Amino acid sequence: MALTLPGSLVPKRIGDRLAALCRLPAGTGRERGPGLAPAPCLPRPVLLEPVAETLGLTVAALEDVFAEAARSGHNPFRRLAEVHKADPALAACALAKALGLPYLETIPVSDADAERLRALPFAYLKRNLAVPFTDNNGRLVLALADPFSPELADDVRRMLGAPDLEPALALPETILAAINHAFGQAEADGETRLGDVSLDDFMGPPPENMSTEDLLDETSNAPVIRLVNQLLTQAVRDLCSDIHIEPYQNSLKIRFRLDGVLYDIKTLDKRWHPPVVSHVKIRSKLDIAERRLPQDGSFDIRLGNRNVDIRVSVFPTKFGERLVLRLLEKNQPHLEP
Repeated sequence: MALTLPGSLVPKRIGDRLAALCRLPAGTGRERGPGLAPAPCLPRPVLLEPVAETLGLTVAALEDVFAEAARSGHNPFRRLAEVHKADPALAACALAKALGLPYLETIPVSDADAERLRALPFAYLKRNLAVPFTDNNGRLVLALADPFSPELADDVRRMLGAPDLEPALALPETILAAINHAFGQAEADGETRLGDVSLDDFMGPPPENMSTEDLLDETSNAPVIRLVNQLLTQAVRDLCSDIHIEPYQNSLKIRFRLDGVLYDIKTLDKRWHPPVVSHVKIRSKLDIAERRLPQDGSFDIRLGNRNVDIRVSVFPTKFGERLVLRLLEKNQPHLEP
């Protein structure tokens, strides 16, 4: 059953409406300084009862999951799937019903929505799993992957300059799909679109007939160009700070750094190493013949309306040159305190 407040007590703004559904962990408050993350909020236990019944869990087990998610910054529905093997969609749908919020299986993003969305900080939206859009009735809706985020909702409302937003609940992957769709439209309209292919396409060895022109022309469809462009595209979309391209005796390992942690992305055939290094060196205006000394260079990419500076460092190692590409977005908007 949805929580119902007396009419005179129903808050008007989205942040207050969501705060009415929450309780704060002991020792916390909603006050925060500029640049600090919102204080974690937890659902009122009565709201978890229908969710627990739907999933066959106890309210205490659900409270533990939401508390751990609030502490760690993870999404509670993802944690439910990991810890209790629960169906995230079933859990989200049950919680939305208990909260009296719409549950969204898909998020329609119109051209106008995409334009509005691109005016907001991309990294902020993706990190916080929130996306605003206009519903069929012309109302501005904020889809959230965690409905117990009153300060986040107020922040988005202020950034949009909107008098209010209607809250809705959606799974993280649904929200990410809407964000990527909106920014994907920007890529299509941009001056240069980076390759949109899978790294799985490069699991075999590179073609043997690649020419020097394949390495020089960054707009060509040559395999090495598509591979490097796919790495850049994926790293930018995933909000990574670095790409590490590391040669080993019989393989080439690709790693991305996200939030200070290096993650293994893919291991490729070692024969990709020479053309990848040569192409990156050429784009960075480095000496492709020098293999014994470290080198530093840079180049720019444009992904739709986003300009990214790529700082390149080359280091000699036992098994060949190692590349580190640092991604610095030039025009990333920031949330004002």
